[in-house]
Amino acid sequence: FDGQDLRDMPTHKRTRMGLSLVPEDRRIFTHLTVAENIAMARYGGAPNRPAVPVPEIIARFPMLAPLQQRYGGQLSGGQQQLLAVARAMAASPSLLLLDEPTEGLAPIIVEEMAHDVVRTCTERNVALLLCEQNIWFARRCTQYVYVIDTGRIVFEGEWDTFDRNPEIQRRYLAL
Repeated sequence: FDGQDLRDMPTHKRTRMGLSLVPEDRRIFTHLTVAENIAMARYGGAPNRPAVPVPEIIARFPMLAPLQQRYGGQLSGGQQQLLAVARAMAASPSLLLLDEPTEGLAPIIVEEMAHDVVRTCTERNVALLLCEQNIWFARRCTQYVYVIDTGRIVFEGEWDTFDRNPEIQRRYLAL
């Protein structure tokens, strides 16, 4: 990333370079409020990209607005996932990595998350790397697709190229 090998780099150094990861298991602070969770992003982020203020993040993720004083542990799984994404965006990354962000979420949360992620990445000039099985969400959030099978890239291209390749869809995605 940015000409540097990340393989052996500690997480805090990656974050300072402008990378934000939302792992599959969320890792929110259950004993902190939604607002406090988001505020944590100001610690350790990239020095050349100051953290986004909590009110601005809440405005970008409106489903979190009525939950600001609720503890992370009191949120539903979908709300926790949305909080994890919002907190990652609050760090003002140059690259946001989302690992299966829609797994187990209700469709309404998935729709809201797609809208919020696309809008925020676009407005804040954040690149997105998404690992996702929900093709609707992936299409909504990205312009380019990689299909990976057992660690090997078996297809890469824009969505219109993907759409013209039914063999890849059938073989790897059961479409």
